[in-house]
Amino acid sequence: MKAQWIKDLVHGTLGELSVLNRIRLLAFGRGKLRARRADGKLWVHLGCGRHYIEGMVNVDVNPFVRSEVWLDLRKRLPFSDGSVDAIYCCHTLEHFFEPDARAIVADGLRTLKPGGGIRIVTPDLRKAAEAYLRGDAAWFPDFPDRRRSAGGRMANFLFCRDQHRLAYDFGFWEEILSSSGFSEVREKGPHESDVFPAAELSRFEYETPEKPSSVFVEAFRP
Repeated sequence: MKAQWIKDLVHGTLGELSVLNRIRLLAFGRGKLRARRADGKLWVHLGCGRHYIEGMVNVDVNPFVRSEVWLDLRKRLPFSDGSVDAIYCCHTLEHFFEPDARAIVADGLRTLKPGGGIRIVTPDLRKAAEAYLRGDAAWFPDFPDRRRSAGGRMANFLFCRDQHRLAYDFGFWEEILSSSGFSEVREKGPHESDVFPAAELSRFEYETPEKPSSVFVEAFRP
């Protein structure tokens, strides 16, 4: 795993350059911003990384991964106000400081149609705290550093060797989303959703209902 300062330098540089791509898309690339589903709905995947999802418009700052839109999420998304049916964002927002995460969420609200929904998945602070209090080191993944203790593995899970900037539980997400203008903020489980069909989620959501370690939150534009 690369050091965080290297990632910050690379992503900061690429992020600034990606603004040029945003301008290009707005001027000449509208085709990449259209629905890719047979039902005509526009679903957007924010921070896809290497987890490309067919049928969505995938957005990522890394120009070397497969996506439709190369863009730093901290820059204004190239979608028109009220044009997007649903947004999916999985294990991405914990990598941003709180002001940036709030700005990304607010920009997502701008792009959603009235009644459109967002689904956010991040590591769950509450589940991690419960496992730590049980002394259940095996609950935590042994990544990125090999550690035996529950405390060491909890640090892995929450901070990921300084890759994660913030830890969330449902209450924190409810606070952020509600203050950003979203309504009907709900906690869900893996493959359980009011935004996406369950059959679709089971196709692309890699965490399973048997042992969830993330918090799954959905909210809607009024």
